[in-house]
Amino acid sequence: MRSAHRIIPSRSAPLGAILLALALAISGCAVGGSPHAGVTPSASAQASPAATATSASAAWVCANLAGSSARYAYNDASGALYLVQGCSTPRAVAAPAGRQLAPLAFSPTSQWLLVWNNLANPQQPDTQSCLALVDVGSLAVTSTQLCSPGVGATPGWFSFIGWASDASFYGESTAPDGSAKVLFISLPQQTQAQVTTLTWVAQVVAAGEPAGVKLRGDALYYGGYASASEGGAYLHRFSLTTQTDTRSVRLGLAGTGGCQGTEAPCLWTGPWDISPDGSHIAYHVPGPTQSLTDTSNEPNTPLYLANSDGSGARQLFPGVKLGAGGFNQPAFSPDGRYIVTTFSSGYTLPPSVVFERLSDGGLTTAPAGLAWMSWTAQPGVALMVNNTAPGYTLHLELFNVVTGEQQPLQAGSRNYVWD
Repeated sequence: MRSAHRIIPSRSAPLGAILLALALAISGCAVGGSPHAGVTPSASAQASPAATATSASAAWVCANLAGSSARYAYNDASGALYLVQGCSTPRAVAAPAGRQLAPLAFSPTSQWLLVWNNLANPQQPDTQSCLALVDVGSLAVTSTQLCSPGVGATPGWFSFIGWASDASFYGESTAPDGSAKVLFISLPQQTQAQVTTLTWVAQVVAAGEPAGVKLRGDALYYGGYASASEGGAYLHRFSLTTQTDTRSVRLGLAGTGGCQGTEAPCLWTGPWDISPDGSHIAYHVPGPTQSLTDTSNEPNTPLYLANSDGSGARQLFPGVKLGAGGFNQPAFSPDGRYIVTTFSSGYTLPPSVVFERLSDGGLTTAPAGLAWMSWTAQPGVALMVNNTAPGYTLHLELFNVVTGEQQPLQAGSRNYVWD
């Protein structure tokens, strides 16, 4: 299981913790997720020769445990892209002149790293970005015609859904009416085959997925509707094998997300997530009845955990006071053992990030000042923003839910992606 967290100057903010994502987007950063870092490194790991390598920056911090062979990619404070194996010296990936490369997702065996090729200094919120492929072995960069806002072969706003193999992946081209054309892209020729068109898909809804669609095994899951006669949004499952579309739980209103300063689709319903193995879902009961705005949001409602078909539902985070407004975004950990969400107290108090251990319902609240970003690839560890750090530089750190350890990462670094 892999995931990522992207902060890209030239793209709008999809998903993640909705209010945080929108705030960062308004301030000129874009957030993507997908949503993974590693277990908080120990002091001995920090002191190892590999962990103190300085090729990328004098303040570089290895985001893997000592002895780990995991591969990851990230952007440093200057926007340069680096690849790291274990805690070896970071390897720089050269970007085209005037551009920056932001990592998105490794292919299943890490032959390729998919990246966004962005303008280094965009002059508007959503300047054109196109996907590119980095050969992980040679670091060679291959451009594509898969772009947002749409140009060339894809006339809509293009989003990545997920890798099918080292030689293919799924993407989505979204139209202004909310419909989403699902494409199957084959490498190396970059040929495109249309899989289906989904009638209406909410983008600001699924944890870590800028497409609003999650790939699980042989199926695509999305929040939306196959027909407006459904009267709102449901969690749908589209089978890639049989080409059939079925629905399970009601998510709520099919509306808008209240985004500002972006040309990207901003369609919204009740936030949801599905476990990495596709067996369980998390969603609100009941879902929203009005769209998000920056002045008035209806009170939060409880999150529930259920089987993917909606059966066996039980309430999550029992006893935790619900937020004063908006609907919080749940996010399963890659190993399916935890789920996390952020409880907002409105504009007067800072939000609380709470983790639930699904095996026994145990709750852990993150230290004050830490804001949710994404899960990491290693068990029980989250990527967080430290809002108490001084200055205006972004400060990301790893938080170990089990031990409570906090490991600051390289100041200003962002867009961490693990294989």
